[in-house]
Amino acid sequence: MNIPLNKSIVLSHEMADKITELLRLIDHPERMLILCNLSSGEKCVSELIRLSYLSQSAFSQHLAILRNANLVKVNRVAQTLYYSINDPSILLLLATLKNMFCQEEGISDV
Repeated sequence: MNIPLNKSIVLSHEMADKITELLRLIDHPERMLILCNLSSGEKCVSELIRLSYLSQSAFSQHLAILRNANLVKVNRVAQTLYYSINDPSILLLLATLKNMFCQEEGISDV
């Protein structure tokens, strides 16, 4: 994504508040990792926990924050919970962040 550097980005205070709130929701490394892990598609909660270094209860708290903000959605199949990204624009945000910060590390696609 190329944004012309000579173009001004104009935001209302309301939009700035919405953007800031979204950034607060993903400002914890574990929540960012949850979203990145879900960027490739739906995953069961046990798989997401295995990808984390946190205890199940600590992990569940971060997942609840994302769920309560409607950034992720849950699908129950029998007794298994599957999570996925609820808003496709989050995928664009993750791709932009990856492009900004992960190029030299050779990190695979979001």
